[in-house]
Amino acid sequence: MFFPGARWGDREGATVLFNLLLVLSSVATTVGAIEVYLRLTGYSPMKELLDGRELIVRASSNPLRRYEGTPHASGVAWRALVKLNSQGFRDDEYPMAKDEGVYRIVTLGDSIAFGNLLSVEETFSNRLERLFQSANDRVEVINMAMGGYDTLQEVATLETVGTRFGPDLVLVTFCFNDIGTDSVNLDYIEKVATYRSSPVYRLRVAQFLRARLDRVSARYASREPMGDEEFLASNEGHVVDVGNDELLRSRIEDLERALARGRDYHGFAPLYASQARIGKLRHALDRLRELSQANGFVVLGAIVPVLDGTPENADLYRVIDEIVADEFERQGFDVVSMSSEFSAEGLDGLRRWDDDRLHPNARGHRLIAEILFREVRRLRRESRR
Repeated sequence: MFFPGARWGDREGATVLFNLLLVLSSVATTVGAIEVYLRLTGYSPMKELLDGRELIVRASSNPLRRYEGTPHASGVAWRALVKLNSQGFRDDEYPMAKDEGVYRIVTLGDSIAFGNLLSVEETFSNRLERLFQSANDRVEVINMAMGGYDTLQEVATLETVGTRFGPDLVLVTFCFNDIGTDSVNLDYIEKVATYRSSPVYRLRVAQFLRARLDRVSARYASREPMGDEEFLASNEGHVVDVGNDELLRSRIEDLERALARGRDYHGFAPLYASQARIGKLRHALDRLRELSQANGFVVLGAIVPVLDGTPENADLYRVIDEIVADEFERQGFDVVSMSSEFSAEGLDGLRRWDDDRLHPNARGHRLIAEILFREVRRLRRESRR
């Protein structure tokens, strides 16, 4: 049917507009139906980020720390109930001035020392303090660890806050992935800012799409580690030149041979062949030595082993332990590697899950506490001679 005065071009434009509106209406109806379905089924992947709870972590004013715990924050995070004290640490409140006769230990570390996946009572620092209490020894163990930290961030935490508590001993727990620098906690903070600033992310459909995009980008990032050139640029001023270290070169050659025979489950092992990354670790420990000398505390390094009992990987992790131990010892620090005790206990039985070979379970934390209890008592006996 034709209307008086109508032209073919007008009819064609109206048809296109009608079809476009029809498509948009269909899309809106489909999205609306999906939104209703997701809400009815309780789907809300960003609820923890968007329900207004206080953040467990926040950006730090110290550029070396980059992020820190939020004082008095509480909530379920990293599959554990987390409550932080007034300093933003997962521990009880301790006065900065220690009582007379008290020996004080400050624990530095990442997610292992922080206690991801565990109750605070199950963490090795809490257990260690209880072991000393059972021995009627007045020892306080203050846990200043934070998930995702590398050694430089840990030392910066000690510089900013830790030294004010007057530690007698600083315990640096070193995890296999501490040679890396990327942290999901920074990503967490950035996501919070994005999600809270945009009303779009109140929609479950938008959350669904973003969650999947995040997974894809995370997988891509894990396949594309930062190269030395980019690493040096992003850590300018915080990397020591280790090129003339003959012992390190020998260790790296051993590591490369071990890499040819074995296979690292998590992908961090090749990073220990990077002089830039070892240079950053050395810079962090240089700063720690200066702090130790200025504040009169002892340093004990504790290397937590990878929970991988695959025979062909034994040399791989042994060489990495030696590289890390060398860095502590060249500063004059004592260091304890727990590999033999963990292996004797059975590595598989110390995992939280089969696919997580980094984080020990509660039994593993008990073993760490027992090893450290012996080591700290030994150091104290030797210091009294």
